[in-house]
Amino acid sequence: MRIFILGLLLLTGCATTAGYEKVLSSWVGQSADHLISTWGTPANSTQLSDGGRVLEYSNQRNIQIGGYTTAVPQTTYHNGTTSIYGSNGGSATGNYSGTSTTYVQQTTPVQNIAMQCATRFTVNAQGIITNWAWQGNDCKAMESEQPKQQNTDQNSKIRDDNIKAFNKINEKLAVICNKAEYADIFLKSPCNANTITIAHLADNTKITQEQKDILLKWRTDMDGVTKERNAFFRSVGTPLDIQWADYADSVQYDVDKYNLDLYNGVTTWGEYNQMRKNFNAKMDAAHRSMFPSAK
Repeated sequence: MRIFILGLLLLTGCATTAGYEKVLSSWVGQSADHLISTWGTPANSTQLSDGGRVLEYSNQRNIQIGGYTTAVPQTTYHNGTTSIYGSNGGSATGNYSGTSTTYVQQTTPVQNIAMQCATRFTVNAQGIITNWAWQGNDCKAMESEQPKQQNTDQNSKIRDDNIKAFNKINEKLAVICNKAEYADIFLKSPCNANTITIAHLADNTKITQEQKDILLKWRTDMDGVTKERNAFFRSVGTPLDIQWADYADSVQYDVDKYNLDLYNGVTTWGEYNQMRKNFNAKMDAAHRSMFPSAK
């Protein structure tokens, strides 16, 4: 089974100049070569008399605000005097008051706003960043944001940890398949459905009481690992991983049914193995459809 580990950290919070300054401060003491490899080639580079230089990065963009329509309520107040005439020819006069509300469409005009940020790093003669400065109305970053290189290192560690955790789940399956107490069951139906043979499919015997006890333990172990793997997909996986976990849960009924049919003597071992092969093929086809790039 292939898992697609998340490759990015999701950052939340508000972008501020203070957050941007934290990012800039993290570069003090690092090499200019490291900065250039991370931020790219600077827009300008100015040589200083002491052998150092100033590297300038500049970003510009335009944003639009407005251009949307809203319904603004307008309330009208009513009052006055009215006469009411009865069927017997009499009449009565009284005062009334009230309000009515109508909604008027108002459109906010579109405004173009120029956003720009110029950032300058001072580098000494040894190529080490010693200072920084910024200017503009778009020099902001998330308070929780880390320098790009640190983010890359942290993401790599998280990805490696997730892969190790997933491999440990798969190792549990290998342990189950090698348990001596399940050996008699695996003679009738291999732990891995891909290794079911024609001889397994031709087995017309039914499960014995002793085999029933082993089957229950084996399926309890297998179902526990399946639940753990699906929970893992949902906790660190991509939306497709989560979709796969949902699909795996939705077909668990099929797994329970063919195991119960074997346990209750409704099917033979051969029929049980055929159901397992069919189910395994169904899952493989679904996985290829959902993850076409998976090998």
